[in-house]
Amino acid sequence: MIVIMRHGQAEGYASADHLRNLTPKGRMQAEATAEQLKSVGIERIVHSPYVRARQTAEEVNKTMSLPMTQSDDITPEGNAHLVASWLETQDNVLVVTHMPFVGELAMALTSGKQPVSFSTGVAAIYEKSTQGELKLAQVVEPNI
Repeated sequence: MIVIMRHGQAEGYASADHLRNLTPKGRMQAEATAEQLKSVGIERIVHSPYVRARQTAEEVNKTMSLPMTQSDDITPEGNAHLVASWLETQDNVLVVTHMPFVGELAMALTSGKQPVSFSTGVAAIYEKSTQGELKLAQVVEPNI
């Protein structure tokens, strides 16, 4: 199982894009999504180095208490096909990232067959089929 999530709502402005913090609503989105994800079997969290993605991962992790790692490959400018290839060798991981990368990654994981609308705080759960392909199993929205 692979779960990909867009960070929660972030401030509109900062001295640099990668320094934008989550808003209070963004923190609540992350918490609400985490509550829905806590029983799906995630074993670790990988997040972008951008502040808002790290903060989202930290908020999610308050519910799950899992190992967290940072990946410079999952920024907005990341290579979705490269990351999708890596994720196909992983299991039970949550990836916290950004638009447009999160949408590109979802398309790369499913060969363009299952697009998802990633509003802030939304997560998509992908399960491996018997043929080894990843299929969209569920979309989780923060509902706050």
